[in-house]
Amino acid sequence: MKRLFLALLCWASLVAHAQNAAERLAWTALRGTAMDLSVGADGTAFSLDLEGLVWMRRPGPSTGWLSLPGAFRRIDAASERNAWAVDAEGAVWRYNGTYWQPVPAPKAMDVGVGAAGMVYVVTTEGGLARFDTRAGFIAVTGAPKAITRVDVDNRDLPWVVLADASIQMFDGRTWAKLPGRAQDISAGVRNSAFMVSPEHQPFRWNPALSTWGPLLAVAELVAAGPENKPWIVTPEGSIFTNDTGTPQKVARPTTDLSVFTKNMAWRRVQGKAKVLSISAKGQAVALGPDGEVWQWKGKDLWQRLPGAFERIALAPSGQPMAVTAQGRIFSYRGSQWVEVPGQALDIAITPQGVIWILRPDGSPAYWDVVAGWVSLNAPVGALRLAVGSSNAPWVVTREGQVLSYAPEGWKARDGVVATDLAIGPDGDVFVVTKDRTLARFDDFLQRWEALNTEAVALAVGPGDKPWVVNTRGEIYASSLFEEPVPSGGECSGAVGGKLPDFKQTDFRQVLGAARSLAIGKDGNVMAIDTDSNLGQWRNTTQRFKAFPGQMVRVAVAPDGKPWGVTAKGEIWRHDGSKWLLVRSIFTARDVAVACNGTVMAAASDESLYKYNAATDAFEKVVPPRLDDPAPKGKKLALDGAGRPWTIRDDWIYRCDVQPCERQALRAKEIAIGPEGTLLAVDMDGNLQSFNVRDNRWDRSGPTGVVAVAVGPGGKPWIVRNGTEVWASATFNRKEDKDDTVAASTQSTPVNTTTTVSPFTFSTTLVFDEVPYKGAGFPTAIHAIGIGASGKVMAARGTGAAAIVAYDPAQQAFVPGGLPMMPGGELDGIAVGQADSLWTWRHPVNGSVSGGIWAYKNNSWQAVNGVAALGISDVPLPAFTKRWLDLAALGDGSVYVMGPDTGGAGVQESTLYRYNPVSNLFAATSFQLPGNEDAMAVEPTGVVWLVRSDTNSPYTRRAFQYINNAFFERPPPAGITLCPTFPATDRALPGCMASGANGSVFAIGLQGASPRLLRWNAASLQWDVVMTSPVVTQIRYLAVAPDGRPWMIASTDGVTFKVYKAR
Repeated sequence: MKRLFLALLCWASLVAHAQNAAERLAWTALRGTAMDLSVGADGTAFSLDLEGLVWMRRPGPSTGWLSLPGAFRRIDAASERNAWAVDAEGAVWRYNGTYWQPVPAPKAMDVGVGAAGMVYVVTTEGGLARFDTRAGFIAVTGAPKAITRVDVDNRDLPWVVLADASIQMFDGRTWAKLPGRAQDISAGVRNSAFMVSPEHQPFRWNPALSTWGPLLAVAELVAAGPENKPWIVTPEGSIFTNDTGTPQKVARPTTDLSVFTKNMAWRRVQGKAKVLSISAKGQAVALGPDGEVWQWKGKDLWQRLPGAFERIALAPSGQPMAVTAQGRIFSYRGSQWVEVPGQALDIAITPQGVIWILRPDGSPAYWDVVAGWVSLNAPVGALRLAVGSSNAPWVVTREGQVLSYAPEGWKARDGVVATDLAIGPDGDVFVVTKDRTLARFDDFLQRWEALNTEAVALAVGPGDKPWVVNTRGEIYASSLFEEPVPSGGECSGAVGGKLPDFKQTDFRQVLGAARSLAIGKDGNVMAIDTDSNLGQWRNTTQRFKAFPGQMVRVAVAPDGKPWGVTAKGEIWRHDGSKWLLVRSIFTARDVAVACNGTVMAAASDESLYKYNAATDAFEKVVPPRLDDPAPKGKKLALDGAGRPWTIRDDWIYRCDVQPCERQALRAKEIAIGPEGTLLAVDMDGNLQSFNVRDNRWDRSGPTGVVAVAVGPGGKPWIVRNGTEVWASATFNRKEDKDDTVAASTQSTPVNTTTTVSPFTFSTTLVFDEVPYKGAGFPTAIHAIGIGASGKVMAARGTGAAAIVAYDPAQQAFVPGGLPMMPGGELDGIAVGQADSLWTWRHPVNGSVSGGIWAYKNNSWQAVNGVAALGISDVPLPAFTKRWLDLAALGDGSVYVMGPDTGGAGVQESTLYRYNPVSNLFAATSFQLPGNEDAMAVEPTGVVWLVRSDTNSPYTRRAFQYINNAFFERPPPAGITLCPTFPATDRALPGCMASGANGSVFAIGLQGASPRLLRWNAASLQWDVVMTSPVVTQIRYLAVAPDGRPWMIASTDGVTFKVYKAR
């Protein structure tokens, strides 16, 4: 807002004569920057950021920007479900609320969309074309020439700007030239519009006076919102609005897309349909556009059955029943349709085979073999019917209201206006909304969860996986029901799906001692003992049997296979015969597996990561909206749909909603069973169960509890009184293969320093360039520093504007606003506790003294004995020989390594550590290997050094300080550690770095190809990491708190840029 105010002052001084005539509006600044902007008639805003990426913002004062797919240069929207865009190649695209589709059109440079959906484009030749749903784009005869901009008002009439900045609008009969000159235009309602002049002055069109009235603002772009409320983009790209909009007012609004909303991997199924039905076993049937019956045979094969109907349903056996347009009911038996008594509007069959119909008066009725059709009282105007395994019908009325039946009467399920509905075999309720999208009812939260999918009809099969029909009659399936289903009990998507089913007297102590437990959907119980050894429960012997591996946290997948976290934070999974290391760039502290197979991990910084089976790697969970905080936790449990509940700051948070909601319970452990039973251990060691009906926590079970796991049937196992294991039930499962699996397990992860894996792991990290957005700064950045908070600073070697800061909002470096340190040059920069800044300069062959500076009290202060930092008793030496290096940690510690002697032969160095408590630097007692060139320090204080080998020039060796000694950590065969370009006899600082999560990276060279080396603490060796894009040189490394590396690298050997891993 400050920038806008300053801009207004500048504008006012330039056009003071118009000041009194300018319309004053109240502007609200929004986050982000834009190069194009549009606001639909429903108040939904679309913007293109400075890179052309698409963002969407729903109306409301507290809503944020949602990232959408696509990259374009122009965009315009009618509503949230109808936006059009032009890409850099001139191709035209349409957004339907789910995805972008290319639209055949002449090459365009602008697009305009009216409130009713009328679309015009400006061709690259300056012509105008109008979209016709049948004929496509048609050239507009009589339109002006050399058009550059177009928009469409609520009457479907175009307004245009020409190359000479003149303005014209079509009044329905002729083109009329309007006064003024413009570079951008946006049409509103009631014959009004907005434009921006070439002098960046926004104006509003007054149709009564046929004049443009200035607005008190400076703008590059303008967009007309609902009720002619303008939005603007300033010349700097900042976004301001005169009205943030009002959210749609409904009794219980449909929720926004959540991070953990079920991900539907939609697949196009051949054929077209208007109605679908899926049985509890996954058989499918469809009614074609003319009502013809098609039976799904799998692999895109349909078999035609006789007959034509309006509605259809499938029994668990796959036998269809259908209703004609006249309401007659038929059952397919053998090879023919047989009419059954009654009249119906709709028909449904439960997973148990109970047949329900919706009678012509709207009353649901079920078939009784003795009494025939038995009706329930009729809701007003019921039109659609669905019934699940509970035998409680749901209906949709003619007005779109959703109602569910209960013994006490019909209950409204407000929040959506629906046109179709279906209930899956597992109980999830889905509807098609009036705006042709999908929504699922969250039974626990008692509200609708939006699924961003286009649909006009749907059916739901096993696993609550829907199929949909879109507006073109195309069929899309989220599952073909051909995948194997994990064995075990039923999964519940919602927490609280099953209340705890145990009494304190059910618990009995079993043989064995443990500190942690986990139970899978199949009843497989795993334990971790006090020495971190794994054990597996055997019903046959009624005791735990050793299972290969050492873990600090364990979880069990639905198929009974364990996952674990080692003491070094590595995540391993068992494939049935061996442990496999899972790729991750973070240090893990917990892992959890949901009943549906979803795997998530909590990192040391409490960030959450989700396992991607396709890539066999974890991906960081990010919020769907830019303004929302990311979910976090140090411990976690997953509900049946894979959505987490976490413990953070000793409080329980539920993260199946966005943002996460804190619960009224402080706890140290949490567990969720396959059916949704949620238990926690409070800070006093009491077992607490979540009562979903009353939304409260109830104390239950024994006291002195330290750990809990929940198995099938809501039956828990606990650890109490330190290490005692107590079980409320044992679970019937096949154990005949357990001994074979344990005996065949190799490459076992352990928590010692023993080498455990014979292989070197190789992967590829994708990097994005980090540009600089500011004036007068070259592309070559010399050094990068990243603090524990995530603050990133960078610098080039010399110059007054050498220090820059990374702006996450712009994803670019911006001026840091700091002066250069004394001497005018630097070689390194580090970010310490509370984002404190440290810089240093190397000595050069004894001719130039090195030095260290800390930024304090708005100035750089030298660290040279008695400095403003308070160093008095142990002065640092005058660094006059070779390199020095510095590492600043999040706990306030600062390590400095500098050489003491020069000349030929081995150069000895001293390692100093700054203690923030005593405010002193002190020389450490480490006996360094000698010839040290570079240093990295883990957050735990573990020191890494790179030294040059005097006996083998150009050879570098890495050492890690553990247990009061340095241990060499050699690179993989064929890899050169810390190469220099051109090759020199000494390595350079910055070739090794550690992140705040403990990840250690180094620069390597394989032949002529640079590589990143990542230290694998579990296998005690370096993993080889390739980069995308492929680089020819890597000069400098830094590691972010989440373990993602940043690098200064070149793709051509000449120009060096900063890249950060995705």
